[in-house]
Amino acid sequence: MSSKAVILATFLVCGVGNSALTCLEASAQSVDTLSDSASISLITVLPGEAVYSLFGHSALRVRDPDQNIDYSFSYGTFHFDDPMFVPKFTRGDLDYYLSVAYFDNALRLYRDVEGRPVFEQRLALSGDQQNRLFEFLQENARTENRYYRYDFLFDNCSTRIRDALETALAGEVSFEDSDSGAVSFRELLAPYLTERSFLRLGIDLLLGARVDRRASPRETTFLPDHLSSLFDKGVLTDSTGAHRSLVLRRDTLLSIPSYRRAESRFPWAGLMLGAICLWLAVITLMEARRGEVNERVDVILFSLVGLIGCFLLFMWFGTSHNVTGANWNLAWAWPTHLVYAGLLARKGLSRQMIRYAMVSAAAMVILVAVWELIPQDLPEPALAVALMIAMRGAWIMLYARKQKAGETLLTGPEG
Repeated sequence: MSSKAVILATFLVCGVGNSALTCLEASAQSVDTLSDSASISLITVLPGEAVYSLFGHSALRVRDPDQNIDYSFSYGTFHFDDPMFVPKFTRGDLDYYLSVAYFDNALRLYRDVEGRPVFEQRLALSGDQQNRLFEFLQENARTENRYYRYDFLFDNCSTRIRDALETALAGEVSFEDSDSGAVSFRELLAPYLTERSFLRLGIDLLLGARVDRRASPRETTFLPDHLSSLFDKGVLTDSTGAHRSLVLRRDTLLSIPSYRRAESRFPWAGLMLGAICLWLAVITLMEARRGEVNERVDVILFSLVGLIGCFLLFMWFGTSHNVTGANWNLAWAWPTHLVYAGLLARKGLSRQMIRYAMVSAAAMVILVAVWELIPQDLPEPALAVALMIAMRGAWIMLYARKQKAGETLLTGPEG
């Protein structure tokens, strides 16, 4: 698992790449009041094929024909040219910001470059409500105000739009929140990753137990699709106390005939690890027939698992990412395996190495037995890794006992 995988795993929700669009913060701030012909809409861009666009994108459109205004306000912008971009993103210290762009430029990007459908939900805001929201966006777009610390689940380009309405309209907008959360954050992400089994495996390894709690309907709005659905259930309250729907109408701005949503594909990641586990079982059986241990196999296995463990430990304690903490994948990916592999390569199967292998095998057997009780949805391929460690540790233990007893291990006729 590399730092690039971390970036993909945490950047996917809102990485629309709006930094390529023309920014117009100064122009937007030059308009004080919207005219009666103005409208404000929620823009939802469906997921794309590029890894940064797998979860879609949300923005607010402010349109005022009388003043020749048609702007896109996006909270999904970042400085990719920052020389510290990768370290900052890996540590969870990267700031995103609100940018303003010509809406036509954004639409051309989705049509000509990315081929992604775009939907618009026009909001039923009064003139006063529109001006308050526009004023809030203008103030937010100022250089001194536009930056914010990005959070994968709770503070991104989609949730910022929800919060902008709630702040600017101060109690005049409410969202239906009567349905209890039916799925976890991890389960919410899964449908977007059905065609990317290796990427899903990486995300499932990185995200800890905190994403396995049930998400409330409001919390699901970190995904643009769910923000759009929540807006459909939104309610506005005017000065007289009368209620009306938040969304006035829904339009398709950009239809892509060839577009299709992600479909379930063959789980190649799980198949590959399953095949490796089977291959390792064959090697172990051959070693048992010959009465030997190929230490190079264990050096490779424990090194790889140890590296994963070190990386997960760093993502828990060495970064600001809340979602990578409390990670139960460390129950099988022990960072100490890396030390064990190094000592095994240098000193061979000493008494201490054999004891470590025995403890590892016993721990993995217990882990597999209580797998369903763990308060985190561990990826299925991890079960194959745990079984591999248990199998190798058990064989080393049996080999050591046979050697100590001075016996020759033969499970069948040679030849």
